Amino acid sequence: MKSHFTNQKVASSILSFLLLILCSAQIYAQEEIIFVNANLNNVTPREALDSASNVNADNKWNYKVGVTNGTIEGTYFESHRQAGDDAPDITMTISDLDSLTTYNVYAYFISPSTQDWRVMTKLESENEYAIFSRLSVDTANVELINDNDDTPDRLFRALIGEARAVGSEIKVNFSDDMPSEVLRSCIVGVGYQFLSKEDPAEVLSVVDDAMSIMIYPNPTSDFVLLDLGVDNYYSYTVQILDVAGRLMATQRLVGNKNQIVLPEKAGIYMLHLSCPMIGVDKMERIVKN
Repeated sequence: MKSHFTNQKVASSILSFLLLILCSAQIYAQEEIIFVNANLNNVTPREALDSASNVNADNKWNYKVGVTNGTIEGTYFESHRQAGDDAPDITMTISDLDSLTTYNVYAYFISPSTQDWRVMTKLESENEYAIFSRLSVDTANVELINDNDDTPDRLFRALIGEARAVGSEIKVNFSDDMPSEVLRSCIVGVGYQFLSKEDPAEVLSVVDDAMSIMIYPNPTSDFVLLDLGVDNYYSYTVQILDVAGRLMATQRLVGNKNQIVLPEKAGIYMLHLSCPMIGVDKMERIVKN
């Protein structure tokens, strides 16, 4: 009887240990959120930015440096609305991402407890902006996180949404067009977290099935319109070649419909559409009158 009880106890201990390992594996399987600091190299347009950190009311995003708390690397962009700033919308680009890959995308912003500071942001692929503040915590995928003075009191991270890398990039838009009671908008950076990667073979099959390229008018006297027939999530390139195979022009497609301008001289041209990441390689003959 004693032996039977001991065996049960051992079995229970082993089961508890295995469950602990399983739970730990699930925790560590959570992908890391990679932070990207906003700076003068990855935020555009440049004319919307001011590198003089103490200038306010100039209708630009001021680049603050040497900040001792509330950031990760000691810098951030600020629209000082309280002082009269009305800055243009800006875009931050996350580069060197994996193609055919979907990520969670986050915004990092400052919002102290004593004043109303918010951030207004969206993925470039989306139409509507979202506004986040410290009051959004626990209600809109916003969390208070530790900052560069090791005190979690004013740096927040908000989940903007999911985005698929176009080529190797994801773009995030920011605006300061918020309600009048908002005193400042302070952008620290963005973050990305791996979600899933598509099988190139499956993507190619879907593209081949769905893609119905339309190029019109053809013949034409000036330009042609190129309609991919599918949403353009990838990095397509168009090359215009003459009949001798000489490269006349190159254009990267934006969206699923694009205007392709042809060379001035009348004649026959070849339009080469390619997207190496999903194996698209098509050639169309164009006649220019």
